[in-house]
Amino acid sequence: MSREPNQQFVKFTERFENGTREDWTRLVEESLQGKSVDNLFGRCTYEGFELQPIYSGGVVEGDVSQEGFVTSISEIRERAAAFPSHSSWNVCQYYSYPDPQKVNEELQNDIDGGVDAISILFNCNMKGSTDEGVAIRSLSDLETLFNGVDLTEKRVSLHAERFALPLSSMFAAYIQTSSIDPDSISGNFGVDPLGTLAKGGALLGKLKEQMEGGAELADWAAKNFPKLRTFLVDTSIYYEGGVTETEDLAIAISTALEYLRSMEANGIALEEALTQVSFNISVGTDVFQNISKLRALRVLWDRVVENCDQSKKIGNPVINANISKRVLSGRDLSVNLLRSTCACFSSVVGGADSVTLLPHTHLIGYPSETDRRMTRNIQNVLMHESFIANVADPAGGAFYVESLTNDFSRRSWEIFQNIEEKGGISEMLLAGEIQLMAKRSWETREKNLANCTDLITGVSSFPDLTENLPSVRPKEDTTQTEISQDTWFRDSSVSLESFDNLVKMAADGAYISTLAKLFGVIEHACEPIKTHRYSESFESLRDKSDVWLRKKGRRPLALIARLGSPSDYTARVVFAKSYLAAGGIDSLEMDIEPKSGANILESTRAQLLVICSSDQLYRENLESVLRSVRSSSGKPILLAYSPGIQESELRGLGIDKFIFPGDPMLDTLFEVADSIGMNSL
Repeated sequence: MSREPNQQFVKFTERFENGTREDWTRLVEESLQGKSVDNLFGRCTYEGFELQPIYSGGVVEGDVSQEGFVTSISEIRERAAAFPSHSSWNVCQYYSYPDPQKVNEELQNDIDGGVDAISILFNCNMKGSTDEGVAIRSLSDLETLFNGVDLTEKRVSLHAERFALPLSSMFAAYIQTSSIDPDSISGNFGVDPLGTLAKGGALLGKLKEQMEGGAELADWAAKNFPKLRTFLVDTSIYYEGGVTETEDLAIAISTALEYLRSMEANGIALEEALTQVSFNISVGTDVFQNISKLRALRVLWDRVVENCDQSKKIGNPVINANISKRVLSGRDLSVNLLRSTCACFSSVVGGADSVTLLPHTHLIGYPSETDRRMTRNIQNVLMHESFIANVADPAGGAFYVESLTNDFSRRSWEIFQNIEEKGGISEMLLAGEIQLMAKRSWETREKNLANCTDLITGVSSFPDLTENLPSVRPKEDTTQTEISQDTWFRDSSVSLESFDNLVKMAADGAYISTLAKLFGVIEHACEPIKTHRYSESFESLRDKSDVWLRKKGRRPLALIARLGSPSDYTARVVFAKSYLAAGGIDSLEMDIEPKSGANILESTRAQLLVICSSDQLYRENLESVLRSVRSSSGKPILLAYSPGIQESELRGLGIDKFIFPGDPMLDTLFEVADSIGMNSL
């Protein structure tokens, strides 16, 4: 529909009165049916920010003034709107299968299905390695990998960890020998020595040498591959280690700053160095926190660039948002599709340039073509049917998002300044302080996961013991061919004098192991960050249940004794069944009379008994039930009840454990598993 030349735009708000905070509070309290809005306070982020039930104008405050914050956000939004590419984003697919020929087939199929960005994990270790990643020995393997794959106008992201520099030279050699226009290839070489150090605790040679090598590649890439960035600030390892959103942002900015300093120290102009850095930021499933996190990253980067006096020349940061493995589960895998949807939507709204989602089967093995298609289509549907990227900064102006963005920006900047005061991210990594930061943050979250303050759908909440996991190829079944680390195609006396020389060696057929030797041997420098997933502890119990099932033909069984009428026991029975299933324990329900509990455990071959009823019937009949059950069995007895001050008395009657909302669920399940012999199989 066209607009007449003199026709005015419709002002949608002109017929509505401005509502005050009191008006909104009154509406909220009406929906709460008489309860006060104060009952909604008390929820906090892991940074300690209290989440308000209502957000309104004027909530942006703190060290950064509201005016300054709004100005920064407005400039970022204007820069984003200035580029037509921001009407969409790049759909990125992740590849890690060891066989280059197999991955080649996957690439061609997926590109036909809408993928326009590819993220490839390489494994260059070789000597009988079972590590995940595409096995690359020499240029011929890259030729197999990309044979028939049109890389032009695709965003390519390479991930080779400590082998990033030799792999980069091999990729550059492939582009040059394939007569592909270097100007048509965008993405990054994936050089991230700090992230590699955090992940594995070791590098090829020393950190300083790797930083210098990256700077040399950056200088070379700026002249030869203008759209390929060298340094990748990848926060995946820190996020999987347990850091909070603001710690993750602070680490990202500090890492980027170290890479900038390294390039500048090696003679690269700051304006050019800023174009050699891109970000790979991990996101979870909290939609608003993801949006605010990515917006805050832009604010922080804008501040760094401004301090470098380059804000007029450099645009917004290049950000790939990827769903973190820490939020994925290895059980009830279909829920991972929902998690990916939340991550993708919020990442795009937050301003990501590309989004990488992992297939829902990623944790249990290599995905099938169908798995990759389902994951890819999450992005296709959001892009082509929801049009969520057609507006620059679509969440801008939402008071909650603006407030949380500002909170994240301020706290991240404070953490970043603390890191810098202690010598920067590299010094803190080498001293073990970043590892300690991640450990402390994880321990806080771990407690909430264990007592189900933070629920995990399909694992600690609504678990499905009847689930049949799909058949995929396990990652440990892909041992690679051993090759000699000393093999060299031509003259092994050639030394590394320039990156051009390294590319020439790769083009002449040098093995990746030989190229790697030019950077030194693998040197251990610090303890790696230990990674975690939200569901890992619960899944360890489910794994033990699977072993029990294979050996005994059935899962561990709990008899749920129902005392009274359905109105007495239903709520607690439903709770107990889900509670036990989270630990891999199946259940069987049976009505029980106060004096007829003898032999019920033996008759069902159950390993434990759980009694469920109302508080009143517990007071009236629990003692006689326990007397009858205890006389015939020495197996564990659980009571669905919060005992409070009655705990000693009830234990004296024969109760071994109590289960109730808010209890230390994970500890209880591990203790129950130990008492029935699950841990001894």
